Amino acid sequence: MFFDGNCAFCNRWVKLLIQWDVKALYKFCSLTKDSELIKELEMQGLKNPLDSIILIRNGIFYHKSNAIIQMLADLWTIGFIFKVFYLIPRSLRDGIYDLVANNRYRMNGKNKACTMPDFDNSHRIIENKEALHFLLRRFS
Repeated sequence: MFFDGNCAFCNRWVKLLIQWDVKALYKFCSLTKDSELIKELEMQGLKNPLDSIILIRNGIFYHKSNAIIQMLADLWTIGFIFKVFYLIPRSLRDGIYDLVANNRYRMNGKNKACTMPDFDNSHRIIENKEALHFLLRRFS
């Protein structure tokens, strides 16, 4: 999962997701404005990747509300319940997502750098170079 590494709100969500992801299904990679990874994601067809959570699962890109629904559905035994949100039109779901995303710095501030999880979970964070090479191999 890719997220805005400078966003305090995003960093808190990643920490929660790591706690909830007891099976260690996901790895996390922070994005920064000047990252080469941003350019690669844009080349893959994602507009403004820094403004969206991006999930790559089984070779499929999920972003914005679809990424959140998919992650929540994956993390709990009864997670299929979250898939009911797919019944809400995507334009409405993504509109709400964009409202939060566009105001995330005002609501929670901005970090100077991505805050890393505790040592026990540091293996779940992918460095940008590693993620870039993964994307290049996987989606080229």
